[in-house]
Amino acid sequence: MSRLDYGGISILIMGSSYPPIFYVFTCEPAFGTRNAFLALITTTSTLCFIVTMLPAMEKPQFRPLRGFMFIALGLSAGIPFIYS
Repeated sequence: MSRLDYGGISILIMGSSYPPIFYVFTCEPAFGTRNAFLALITTTSTLCFIVTMLPAMEKPQFRPLRGFMFIALGLSAGIPFIYS
């Protein structure tokens, strides 16, 4: 159940990051920056989801890796707001 919980958290972070990214970059004429940020959050969230669903990653020696992945996911969700 903890794997599903962590997987759901990564999906929720991704889903809650899409609308603000679209709102922040609405008036920008080039869509390259917006699409780059959307690709970043999608990639980090997908990797986080896949790794947390692997049963081997539940072992205690992988806790720092999982923590680092969720920190990277949170930073990738916050970078667009620091950029703008």
